[in-house]
Amino acid sequence: MTEVQQELIGFENLQKEFNVTCENNTTYIKKGKCIIKIKLPIKTTPEIASLFGHALGDGHIKKDKNQFQYFNKAKELTVNVVTCIKQIFSIEPTLHFRDDSEIYCIYAPSIVARILVMLGAPEGRKTTRDFRLPEWIVKGSVEVKKAFIRALFDDEGWVGITQSSFAIGFGQNKKESLIENHRIYMNQIVSIIYDLGIKTSEIFKRSSDKDSIQLGFKIMGRDNIKKFLDQINFIHNIKQEKLSKILNQYKQFQYGKKEAKLKILEVLKNGQLRSKRIGELLSRDQKTIWKHLNQLRKRNLVAKIGTKNKVFWKLNDLNTPSEFN
Repeated sequence: MTEVQQELIGFENLQKEFNVTCENNTTYIKKGKCIIKIKLPIKTTPEIASLFGHALGDGHIKKDKNQFQYFNKAKELTVNVVTCIKQIFSIEPTLHFRDDSEIYCIYAPSIVARILVMLGAPEGRKTTRDFRLPEWIVKGSVEVKKAFIRALFDDEGWVGITQSSFAIGFGQNKKESLIENHRIYMNQIVSIIYDLGIKTSEIFKRSSDKDSIQLGFKIMGRDNIKKFLDQINFIHNIKQEKLSKILNQYKQFQYGKKEAKLKILEVLKNGQLRSKRIGELLSRDQKTIWKHLNQLRKRNLVAKIGTKNKVFWKLNDLNTPSEFN
């Protein structure tokens, strides 16, 4: 089933910002010396969601809205940004490689910058601007949400090991006085990821430098990391390789705090089992399983039955407790 595209910007909206003309069923937008050909109305597509995600990541819209810039060391990401700009605006942005810093730089004209602002992107320094995600992203189609999150994580996400657990992480900085509104923005991102079937950690806060604080979150547990790979993945080659390595080369995943206990409860729904068998089913050593079982017993979620030499574990309640949902 084809998802319906939402109209974002029409002819009348563009007239308020640009000199707009139509010739032979083609719409032209002019701002200063720049003229581009564009298909109207501008609608929600994965390409425009991806470009918007990069605008909130490593992209930058100059304060006077006279230029959109994008800087990244990953060539594949700059290729993606260039492709999106070409598909949306039918223009070829300037692409430059700095030998001194080994970074790719993209420069697009004011029309691109101004339309991104019309779509909800902030101009100027993002750490000092208070903004939230627009409704067309928050309530967008599955493909729009995937493209947006992929672009944002390509720029701002990381893949690695934290506190002995594998994780995909994400964080962005904000001026301290704007931190509570920044939390609303971060919760919007978490909500979109949840809509794609992926659970995250709670949002955490940590100091970054003198004038900003970072809010972030992690995606942990084998199931969630696998879902991220299947649903979103990265375009960034190094991050993509790290993600695949985590899934393909490690024999055992470190589950998130609650996930290991949830897995045990799910296994016990099929009937009473010995701790050794639970360990075999979950690829965990018996000592680890025994530790989790005793913690679950203290919460009265499982019970130990049988004799000293033949102990079985069973669920006290077949319904998973809300704290594990």
